[in-house]
Amino acid sequence: MTDYDTLTNAPQQKRSQALTLQILSAAERMMRRQGAEVTIREVALEAGVSLGGIYARFADREELLSAVHARLLQRLERRVIKGVSSPKVESMSDVLDAFIRAVETTCREDGHALAVLRTGANVEAGLQRIARTEEVLCRALEEALHKFREQIKRPDPEVAIKVVTQIVLGTLARTIAHSGKVGVANWSSFCGEMVAAVDGYLSSTPPARSSNRRFLNGK
Repeated sequence: MTDYDTLTNAPQQKRSQALTLQILSAAERMMRRQGAEVTIREVALEAGVSLGGIYARFADREELLSAVHARLLQRLERRVIKGVSSPKVESMSDVLDAFIRAVETTCREDGHALAVLRTGANVEAGLQRIARTEEVLCRALEEALHKFREQIKRPDPEVAIKVVTQIVLGTLARTIAHSGKVGVANWSSFCGEMVAAVDGYLSSTPPARSSNRRFLNGK
């Protein structure tokens, strides 16, 4: 899969680099509108470049779409890292809200385009790229929550952080690929409820095991 940073950081003349970004931006706009139903000719018209200009940079349509996908996922990674490391983040709840809202913004803006990662000839590479992004997001969330470790009331804060990270990422993973089907209003409300639920888990002390057994036994 073509990596966005590789393309934009390769030694090129400024004019050539600008044209590459122009093509990627045009393809991204079209994918937001049409999903996978994008042709090289349509991208060329949208970007105002020749077909030769595109093929000089991308071997085929799949390589172009892969580069757009990498660009979108890297944007998500940077948005999340910036959000959870903001000076405005002062609590676990702030971390969770910043993280989930960053993902929500990406799903709302780029969900239709990101859904294409699960289709086409490069589906396996697309899923691998998503997995790489999930690792980055997981690390960013864990590191941000560690800063507020003293606020966690669970018996083992380290385990609690890993549990929360897996719950949040597991819940959001499907939406990253399929968010085009989720209404913005419902999704925004869902994000708020998720923050409250996870923050409540981290901030609460679990009941004694014996109490749990009595409850389960109806005693």
